[in-house]
Amino acid sequence: MKKSLFFICIICMGIFLCGCEGELKTVNKKESSPEESSDQGTFGVKYCAVSELKRTKMSDITYKADNLKLPDTVDFSRIGEMAVLDMETEQIDVMKEKKNYEKLFGIGGKDIWKKKDDLLVYDDKKERQYCAIGEAGFLCYSNIGKKEYTMKKRFDLRKEDISDSEVRVGLKDGAQPLSLICTRARKWLEDNMETKGFYYKIADAYIMGQDGEDSLDSPEMIELSVEYEYKGMPVCNLNTPLSDLRGVSNKENSGHNDDQQMIETEPSVFPFGVQLQYTASDELAFCSNLGGRLKLKEAQRVDQVVDLESAIRIVHENLSGLTYRFEDIVPLYILCPSEIRNGQRGFNPGIRVEGTPVYAFILNKKTGSSMKEPNCGEYYCLVNMINGDFRTNIDGDF
Repeated sequence: MKKSLFFICIICMGIFLCGCEGELKTVNKKESSPEESSDQGTFGVKYCAVSELKRTKMSDITYKADNLKLPDTVDFSRIGEMAVLDMETEQIDVMKEKKNYEKLFGIGGKDIWKKKDDLLVYDDKKERQYCAIGEAGFLCYSNIGKKEYTMKKRFDLRKEDISDSEVRVGLKDGAQPLSLICTRARKWLEDNMETKGFYYKIADAYIMGQDGEDSLDSPEMIELSVEYEYKGMPVCNLNTPLSDLRGVSNKENSGHNDDQQMIETEPSVFPFGVQLQYTASDELAFCSNLGGRLKLKEAQRVDQVVDLESAIRIVHENLSGLTYRFEDIVPLYILCPSEIRNGQRGFNPGIRVEGTPVYAFILNKKTGSSMKEPNCGEYYCLVNMINGDFRTNIDGDF
């Protein structure tokens, strides 16, 4: 559970440069309209209105899935409206952004910005300040140095009431309401990292202490995991092990050689969110927006979706043998870049991205790092809410 600046920056750079989990299986690929699928009694796919889904409870489910241990409760009430999202990655002028971030973080004044791969990097080892900027809007900033921290406590802000929770951040602050720190953080994001069409939602808060400290009363740092939401539904908060993005080569397209073949990707799980760390209640020590920035171009409203009972049946019919204990079932949007070539990793500027609503069935698999531990865990199943497609990174060996 330990982290240093080096580890954090490597993780964030890795997330930017790599796609996430590629070992995703797809079955039931044939798309059908809701009218056609609702009559598939043998497969059990039924549709419901989004307004009905918002009121769905686990007690409404009558289907028995013998090898699935499901959560006692689900909460879809925060969904305001559902859609298929047409987005595009930002295409920024890094030199202009450089000036903005120099002013924002109080860096610069030295000619130590260097081009590294697709990034513009500022690395002042003496002052322990680091900043990296990518053309797709990627940002990673840190002034932590090589201090190592241990996670002392986690707050799940989607489920826990933190109105009475107070924390001590750093050495100069007294007790501070955690809710106030979160409010300030979200205001800072809105002022300095504007994202049109989405809402910043702080999902998790971590109390971090330096190594060797046993007391929860004197934490050295607060870490916040921030999601983007579209009308009450998070946009890809799956944190998966870093790995190369994989797809199916389009061998019918003879116009490309093996190294340049286009990839017909199935919807891919990309991280999309912000990580913040504070060493004082108003002193930002670390910030990364993971994959970069997306802008919403169009939202095609969806009124009918695969109902929860059908989604459970789809998972059951695709998982056999072992008993699977799911910690949660959450609705979210996964992201599918429309233009990916063999060997390309992460978000490139000016790429169209589709956000597809899915049920995410989450297995409780702890990883020992708060960068992966929150949100949704490491292993999961996805059921497409539009057509019932099933995908998973569970291979039976977990």
